[in-house]
Amino acid sequence: RRRRRRRRQRAGASAMEQPGPLEESARQPQIEIMELKDDFIKFVLSDTDTSVANALRRIMIGETPTMAIDLVEMEENTTVLHDEFLAHRLGMIPIRVNLSTGVDAFQYKQDCFCESHCPNCSVEFTLDVTHDGPEPVRIVASSDLKTQNESVEAVQYSSQE
Repeated sequence: RRRRRRRRQRAGASAMEQPGPLEESARQPQIEIMELKDDFIKFVLSDTDTSVANALRRIMIGETPTMAIDLVEMEENTTVLHDEFLAHRLGMIPIRVNLSTGVDAFQYKQDCFCESHCPNCSVEFTLDVTHDGPEPVRIVASSDLKTQNESVEAVQYSSQE
């Protein structure tokens, strides 16, 4: 056992002393910007390893300002689905903000001086759907969410597009 441990330590020490070609290229990544717009960038990242690419991806995701539904008040729910389940599903709907207004026009709730909610820190959506038709099921989509704020809308997906 002692001989095996010593061999492993020696092998590790010699590998640490001489950086391989992968470690050297990871220190000098190359970025070529293919397309750049106000809300979009397309680039090629080369001469690096996946850990640098993943770190860059995580930074971009973390620094991108986003909005989401986080407070849901139910007045009446006659569906078979629980309120918490519906609130969770509503929170996953992407919200699009007009580029001219931008997310920066809104304040974080903790930075706003209002008591509850105001147009500076929140957007109110309403969902008022009933099922009176002959169909057995009424599909509720993000297009059924309505708001008075013209610069914000719920993203609408369609399987027909």
